[in-house]
Amino acid sequence: MGMKLLESDIAKVAAYRVISIIITCIFTYFYFGELAKSLAFTLGLTFILTITHYVFEKWWNKIKISVKK
Repeated sequence: MGMKLLESDIAKVAAYRVISIIITCIFTYFYFGELAKSLAFTLGLTFILTITHYVFEKWWNKIKISVKK
């Protein structure tokens, strides 16, 4: 059961993260006016949001929803 790379969730998430890092860096560059500050902020924020996303996914998968018929 081979899955094409572009159809995988991992590739989709990785592509989105790259796009979001670029967008965040551009906006923070205009805000801070310094490339070093904006890169540091962007990388720190990306790290925090990636860890938070992972924890959220683990928590979400543990939720049990009962549907009464």
